Amino acid sequence: MLIMLMDGECADQQRVRNVFLAVNLARHSANSWDDAALPDDYIDIGNLLHIDPEEVKVMIGAPV
Repeated sequence: MLIMLMDGECADQQRVRNVFLAVNLARHSANSWDDAALPDDYIDIGNLLHIDPEEVKVMIGAPV
């Protein structure tokens, strides 16, 4: 998995994308739930899971 994460040609694979989005969410939410990058994270995660960004916020327990 680590090799796949480091291989740019694997960036579109679902497992790699999942890890990338999870790391982004963790990094941005560590700053605060008001971090300016979080709305983009919700959209990206929603696109991966085929759900609305507001549903993503509820799912992860972010303030609505």
